[in-house]
Amino acid sequence: MGLITRNIAHEPQVTLAKLFRRHAIDLDALDFFIHVPLKKTKLDYFRAIRNSLAINPARAYACGDEYQDYAVALARGSRLQHCAWVILGVDGI
Repeated sequence: MGLITRNIAHEPQVTLAKLFRRHAIDLDALDFFIHVPLKKTKLDYFRAIRNSLAINPARAYACGDEYQDYAVALARGSRLQHCAWVILGVDGI
């Protein structure tokens, strides 16, 4: 389970770690945390993390809060869930 985000902050990992800490979620416990620069597409990051972790796209879930998040997930073959950030995980773990 991990996080791919385009959070706009000076230090996104620090900012999101503080946010998630409020809900007892430790970002260090995630398998991956990827910050996508504004001018880049999330598609390449989804592909790279799926390949590096050998995730079967038919068993992957993704969720997001923007249309583009859903479009990218569908393009990569993931099933969709609704949530506040794009999260790529694997069922059956």
